[in-house]
Amino acid sequence: MTYRYFLNIISTIIIVITSVILIDSVGICKIASKKRFIFSLSTTTFLSTFAIFLYTHSLDTFAFCVYILLFSLALYISFKELKIAQIYIALILDLTESLFSSCLTLLYINLIPGNYEFATLISLTIIRLAFFLCSIELYRRKKLKSLYQTAKLIPRHIWLLSLLVIGNIVMLSTFNNYPVDSVVKQNIITGFIAILTAALIIMTCSLLINVSAKIRIDSVNHILKKQIEMQIEHYEKLERLNNDIRRFKHDYINHLTSISTLIGAKLYSDAEDYIQKLTSSNYSGNVLFHTGNRLADAILTDKSDTCQEFADIEFNGYISENIDNADICTIFANALDNAIEACKKCPQKGTISIAAQERQGYQAISMRNPTIASNAVGIMKTTKEDVQNHGLGLLSIEQTVKKYDGDMETKIENGVFEISVTMKL
Repeated sequence: MTYRYFLNIISTIIIVITSVILIDSVGICKIASKKRFIFSLSTTTFLSTFAIFLYTHSLDTFAFCVYILLFSLALYISFKELKIAQIYIALILDLTESLFSSCLTLLYINLIPGNYEFATLISLTIIRLAFFLCSIELYRRKKLKSLYQTAKLIPRHIWLLSLLVIGNIVMLSTFNNYPVDSVVKQNIITGFIAILTAALIIMTCSLLINVSAKIRIDSVNHILKKQIEMQIEHYEKLERLNNDIRRFKHDYINHLTSISTLIGAKLYSDAEDYIQKLTSSNYSGNVLFHTGNRLADAILTDKSDTCQEFADIEFNGYISENIDNADICTIFANALDNAIEACKKCPQKGTISIAAQERQGYQAISMRNPTIASNAVGIMKTTKEDVQNHGLGLLSIEQTVKKYDGDMETKIENGVFEISVTMKL
C-alpha cells in the first residue's frame, strides 16, 4: 500500500506544477519567483500527505477540503495572488485529466483485469504526466500569452456552463466505469445526463443568440462604415471646391484686369468668351440632388459619381428630415448598391429612378432599375458567390423600415426591379 500513497503524492504534485505552468503560459499571472514556486511544491507535498492520511482513516470529507486548500495555497504562494481564472484553469485541468484517465482506466481493465482503484491511480498518473509534458512545451514556446485577454471577451456564464458540462462528463464516465451495477448507480447517471443535457441546451441557445447579435452588429458596422466613407468623400469634394475658390480668388484681379483691357480695346466678343470660360471652370459639373434631406443628397451624389459608366440616377420628390441619418444611409446605400450592381450586368447603360413623397405623416420611397433577373416577388437571394457576406442589404432595409411601423415590397417584372418602402414619421 505504501507505493500507492507515494504515487498519489507524486500525481498531486504533477497536477499542481502543470496548473501553475498553464496559468503562467496563458498570461493570467506570472510566477513570482523560483523560491516561492519551490515553497508551493513543499506545501503541496505536505498537504497531499496529510490528505492521504485522512483518507486512509475514512475521513473523506476532511481529505477533500485539504485537497482544495492544497490547490489554493499552491497557487497563491506561486503567484502572490489568487484569481478566479486561476481556480478555473486548475478545475478544468483536473476535470479534463480525470476524463482522460477514466477512458484509460476502462481500457486498462479490459486489457489487464485487476483492482479498479489501482487501475484508476495508474491511469491518472500517466495522464497527468502527459499533460505536464505538454504544459512544459507550451510554456517553452510562449504561444499562449495573449490567450487570457482574448478569453475575457467570452461571457462568464459560458465558462461556468463549460465547467459544468466537463464535470458532468467526468462523473458520467467515472460512474459508468465503476464495476458494480445498482439502481443507485443508474439513477446517478440519469441525473448527470439530465444536468448535462440542460447545460448543453443553454449553451446552444446562448451560442445562437451571440451569432445573431454578431450578424446584426456586423450589418450595423457595415452601414456605419459606408456612412463614414460618404462623409469623407463629401468633405474631400468640399476641400476640392474650396481649393478652386482659393485659386480663383488669388487670380481674380488678373482676370478682371484682362477683361478690362479687352473691353478697353473694344474686343467685346473676346471679353465675353473670356468670361464664359471663367464661369464654366468654376463648376465641376457634379450631379446635384435636392431631396430635402442633406444626407440623402450626399448619398445620391456619391453613388451617381461612382456609377456614371453603368447608370444614371434620377430623383423626383421629397425626403423628410425626420428620418434618422443611420436609417437614411441603410435604405439608400443598400438599395443603390443593389441597383448599381444590377445595372453593371445589363448590356446597356440603365437608369435608376427614385420617387419619394411625404403625405399624411408617411414617407413613401420607390426605386426602379433594370435587371437581367427573372420575374420574382419578395426578397431575392444574392447572386454573388460570397453568400455569407452579401444578400443582407434588403434584410437591413426591411428591419429599418419596421422601426417606423412601415412596409417594404420588392418585385421583378419585365426586366425591372422595384423596391417600395413606406414609413410612418
